[in-house]
This record gives sequence, structure tokens and C-alpha cells, in this order.
Amino acid sequence: MRDFCPVCNTKLIKSKVGDGLLAYACGNCKVKGVGHDANEAWSDFCSNLGVVDPEGTTVLATPDTVNRDGFLQYVNNNIRAFANRAFANMSKSAVERLLTANANYITCEKSLEPLWSTEEGRQSLLDCFNEALSMAAELPALGYIIAFGGTAMFIPRVEAYSNILTNGVNAPFKWVSIEAVHERDKVKCTKVNGEFSLTFENIDMFNRGDVVSVAVYGYSNKHGKVIGDVYEARRLLEKGTASSSAYKQYKTMLDKWVKAESEGRVFSDNKGEYFNDVRYKKDGSTYEKKVYKAEIVNPYDGPHKEEMLKKVAGKSYLGPFLKERLGHNVVEEMNAITDVDVVEEQTPAEKSVDLAKMQVVEEQVVETADANEGESDV
Repeated sequence: MRDFCPVCNTKLIKSKVGDGLLAYACGNCKVKGVGHDANEAWSDFCSNLGVVDPEGTTVLATPDTVNRDGFLQYVNNNIRAFANRAFANMSKSAVERLLTANANYITCEKSLEPLWSTEEGRQSLLDCFNEALSMAAELPALGYIIAFGGTAMFIPRVEAYSNILTNGVNAPFKWVSIEAVHERDKVKCTKVNGEFSLTFENIDMFNRGDVVSVAVYGYSNKHGKVIGDVYEARRLLEKGTASSSAYKQYKTMLDKWVKAESEGRVFSDNKGEYFNDVRYKKDGSTYEKKVYKAEIVNPYDGPHKEEMLKKVAGKSYLGPFLKERLGHNVVEEMNAITDVDVVEEQTPAEKSVDLAKMQVVEEQVVETADANEGESDV
């Protein structure tokens, strides 16, 4: 049971550090715990994570118990657990403002209302809420959430990447940009000695055609020049559809629709054509839900295709920088003394525990910095 994080279910990093100390760490939640034995380390980890029971009962309610009207209260009741998932360089007051703003957005956005009626819809909204929080993205200024059929998808704006990658000490970029290139655009793109350049020579704003590629680039403070890459739309579609939960949901529902149609189980009412999908509750019982044909939407087609492709491209190129940046900020936060008026003298044992905690996080930074691409769920 202690192999996986009780909040996000990511496999935990377990190691021996310091003077015989044990450590648990979750790279996804950016939370760590250290102790003189396994029970003490686990208890410290769960406490920092916001878990009430030392054996994994989390204060975070399951999606089927969270409703639209109570979501803001739910967030307030679990402020500590959510704060552990936030960008580490944010102050407590900034985290609370971000949580409140995003909770208001997610409950007041009209297009998301139907998602609150199903467990999968609520789960997808909660996933979007957590993803935005991890990027310190205030909604809708730095990103927004789109409903695709019965699930939701978080779309970060380029400003969300810029907010993390260009601000603060040791920021890797001076500026970043994500640009979609359309088939009728006239562009000049070069990469000479590692320096990237993209120039739009002509854009027909009324007849650009389909997206053929996406460029991700920015001014690297480390290299003193613009670096970047271009991704073909075909490649982005392959990557996105392979890992996207929204696309997998679309394919599942499409297959069920085709099967229901062949078996004569498609009906219609004043909302349109639908079939009854059999679903399971947590207690094992079943219920039927109407799935309308209009709800079976491919997230990579239609008006949001460009933004979906830009999200995949942004995560592909900027993902490793983002992970490393988040990791470094955890270390910087632990090295800084904030909101403390008096610092008491530590015992040797306490000092060794603190040093071990810093070592665990630094090990995570090295591990994430080695990642080639950020290919998390899109």
C-alpha cells in the first residue's frame, strides 16, 4: 500500500538517506517525508501530503461525493492537500487566491454545467482543477477548460508556461512562444548553430487553411539565444490521441455507438439520437445513462483543434524545462526561511532529518531534469 501516493496514485520514490534515515517522496505531488523508520517516514509524508490517516485515507473526497454547489467548500476544507500540489514558489496567500478563483471558474462556467451530473464528468473537472493548480494557472486568464462530450480538458495558454519559465530566480527563459503554422501561411524557419528563428512573412487571416505544424521557441537565458523546435501536426495528433483521456473516451463512446446502432438500440427524443450506456457504480450495481450522438466529440477536430495541438507541442518541448523548474523551486523553498520570526536551535537529529529532506528533493530534480519530453496526459 505504501508503494503508491494515496492522493495521485503515482509510484513513490523510496530511499535511504542521511544517517540511516528513510524517505518517501512523490514526484507528481512534489511532497516528501523523512523519518528514522518506515512508519515515521510514512507518517511524515502523509502529514505533508494532507492525509489524515497514516495508512492512506485522504481528506480529499472522491469525485462522486463532490457536487457543483459544494465544490468551493470542498476546496476550502482541503486547502492543505491542494496547496501541496501547487507551484512551490507561491506564497500561501497566492495559493489560496488561485484556489478560490479556479473553484469559482469551474463552478460558474456555463459550458461545464452538464459535467457535474456524472462521476466521470466530476472526475475530469477535478483533474483539470489539479492540472491548472500544478502550473499556477489562474482560470481563465492563464488557461481554460473545455467540455468534450462527458469529460473536460484543461488548455493552458502560452502565458501559463511563461509565468513559470520566465519569472523568479534562475528562470530558464526570457520569453516563450507557441505558434501554429497554417497551410497557407508563408513562413521562414531556420535553425543555425542551435539558434532557432521563425518569421511569418505573410498571413491571410481570412483563409489560413488547416494547421500543418506548431512551433515552440523562446529566448534561453542559459544559451543567450533563441532555442526551439517545430512539430508536424500529424506527429502531434499521433502523440495526443495516444495519451489523451478525452480522445480515449471519445473512441470508446464511438465504438459503443456503432455497436448500439448495429443492434438497433439507438433511440431519439427531443434532444436527438441516443443509446443507453450501462455503467457501474462503486458498489458494483449498474445504471443506464443516455449518451447522445452530439456528445461524442473528437477533441482533435473542430474549433479547438489548434489549441489542442499547441498544448501537445508545448508539453513536448517545454515539459522538461517545466518539470526541472518546478523541482528547483521546491529546493529553493526548502532552503528559504519564510514567515518565521524566531528560529529555535535544532537538535542534531532534527538537522539530519531536514538535510535528508533536501537531499530527497534534489534527487527528484536530477531525475526530472533527465526527462526527454513532457508527455503527460493531454
